[in-house]
Amino acid sequence: MATIKSAFFGFHIVSALFMIEVAAVSAAQTETRPIRVIVPFAPGGQVDLMARLISENLSKQISRTIVVDNRAGASGLIAMKIALDAPADANTLVFGSASTMAFLPHATTKAPYDPVKDFTGISLIASSPYVLVIPSSSSLRSVADLIKLAKDSPGKLTYGTAGHMSGTHITTELFNTMAGISATHVPYKGSGPATVELLGDQISFLFNNFLPSLPHIRSGKLRALGVTTLRRNRAIPNVPTIAESGVNGYESGAWNGLVSPGNPDKGKVDMLNKGIIAILANPELIATMNSQGSEVVGSTPEEFKVFIKNENVKWRDIIKKLASN
Repeated sequence: MATIKSAFFGFHIVSALFMIEVAAVSAAQTETRPIRVIVPFAPGGQVDLMARLISENLSKQISRTIVVDNRAGASGLIAMKIALDAPADANTLVFGSASTMAFLPHATTKAPYDPVKDFTGISLIASSPYVLVIPSSSSLRSVADLIKLAKDSPGKLTYGTAGHMSGTHITTELFNTMAGISATHVPYKGSGPATVELLGDQISFLFNNFLPSLPHIRSGKLRALGVTTLRRNRAIPNVPTIAESGVNGYESGAWNGLVSPGNPDKGKVDMLNKGIIAILANPELIATMNSQGSEVVGSTPEEFKVFIKNENVKWRDIIKKLASN
């Protein structure tokens, strides 16, 4: 009899837990308010363009209106603070990147936020290399040419970035250090504005995000000298890696994913994750992202949390050293 009662009691516990989970998922699915996706950089850059592509497809998948909200400035800090002031209800999301989730928290003596404790990961979405580009009017033809010119004219070259302590900034400083050169940093509010300035010959070179660079590389307005990953990219297979161009061991890259401020309801997080995983399996979206130089990833919220932790460990000391110089 005791065994029967125990089994009966256990059945009711499982049933109750199941009903709670169903109710949570149902509540997440019946939510009608628009979802705001905050993009920490200006329109036209890598993060912005990918955020819009993902948001458009996710909106159709989960039948919710999604509004992209660009909040550029302070290398992403403005956007992150706005997000942290929002309710932890998964109706405000941030299109995160290495810049905001792994670099920025270590760029000052007092961390402005904890990327692991203050945010909940929804899913890692994609990864991609940066590409070293110069104006087509430049006489440079290779990474070796750029390094030689920089060494012959120390401090005279200028390079643009998506902002102080952004991924493009860290990537460029890593290159400068490993190549043994110096150049003047010119920060912008995103890779889009930096690209415009490069096209206008206002800066010497740019380690840029792929999306805003590719159209200009393909049209001949910009010349690609190298990619930052250890393997060449399928979108521009004829462009060598920085490592194979003489800077041995050089490697860097960008990644993007959706995070939510605070600790929102798990049912809502799981609903969003399920929607993202579904759209990332779409062959057309995969082909589009591959053509833009990105590799589709996807993850569970738990896997993304571990990934963010590891990225912070990987870059923490490097960022602090740069920030102290």
